[in-house]
Amino acid sequence: MTKVILDEATEARFTGLAGRVAVCDHEERTLGIFIPVADHSLYEGVEIPFTEDDLKKAEEETESYTTAEVLAYLESLRCTPSAGNE
Repeated sequence: MTKVILDEATEARFTGLAGRVAVCDHEERTLGIFIPVADHSLYEGVEIPFTEDDLKKAEEETESYTTAEVLAYLESLRCTPSAGNE
């Protein structure tokens, strides 16, 4: 990968960016997309709520649902005034 070394002023403009940024020339033509390096310290101390066995079982699962089936199920969960939930 080619590296472009930024001067301090330009570097300051990129520091702290959290998402993708279009890098443009003076005529606003996009030269490329800058994607900041992920801050892995955000994940320190986070525990994964699944065991390796849970993950393996999920990967082996063969039953699936269409989007329409999921939406129909979610619609069936709606509260109704007759159930005392208004």
